[in-house]
Amino acid sequence: MVVTLYCTAPSDAVARTLAEGLLAAKLAACVNLLPGGRSLYVWDAQLQDEPETYLLIKTTEPQAAAATAWLVTNHPYDEPCVTGWRCEFGSQPFAAWVASQATGPAGTTE
Repeated sequence: MVVTLYCTAPSDAVARTLAEGLLAAKLAACVNLLPGGRSLYVWDAQLQDEPETYLLIKTTEPQAAAATAWLVTNHPYDEPCVTGWRCEFGSQPFAAWVASQATGPAGTTE
């Protein structure tokens, strides 16, 4: 099953580095970078208003936890936003391609 993870990054350059790392580790098949985002949130009791680039990461259910852990470890934020959802519907050929690409280190599937 395809899982889509959502993550935010402080810049296009950081988002690209994260995407390339996920792809190199075979933890994702594809990462869409969506620049031009803006996030408002409270951190350390202060309202923050920051530009961000959003990442939509296509992976598999067996690799989703490893991809999440990789993002948390390699992300510059203290508490990076990483959330995800199972894709219940979609193209079977696309799902097969994602499964063929997001195999994890050395082709592991767990």
